[in-house]
Amino acid sequence: MKKTITILISMLIAFSFIFSVNAEGTSNIYNINGKTVEFLTDSSFTNEQQLIIANCIANDIDNSSVATYNLLCTMFGHKTTTETITVIEHCVSDTAPRCLRTFQDVTACSRCDYVYVEVIGSSYIFCCD
Repeated sequence: MKKTITILISMLIAFSFIFSVNAEGTSNIYNINGKTVEFLTDSSFTNEQQLIIANCIANDIDNSSVATYNLLCTMFGHKTTTETITVIEHCVSDTAPRCLRTFQDVTACSRCDYVYVEVIGSSYIFCCD
């Protein structure tokens, strides 16, 4: 009887650790120039690519036309990955709701610095006072 209870308790503890690990940390967040750029944890972009994308979005840089192409991209085209991210611009409006949340499809090349951003939706949210 004690052995059965011990096994059940250890199984409950193990399951609680499994579920708590899955629930932790759902995103990578970058705060730059009053904008919050949020990527999913299981993002296919590397941390370096996420930082480049966050800087392009926060500084309103169109990197699709000024990208530095390497030889592979010139010959065979870009090796792109597309993902949806969330961008929050803080204190955009004078009245509540003040912050603007946009959902954007970001396409980035893993071989060069090509980034293309397309807004797919936006709404004002209550975020800042």
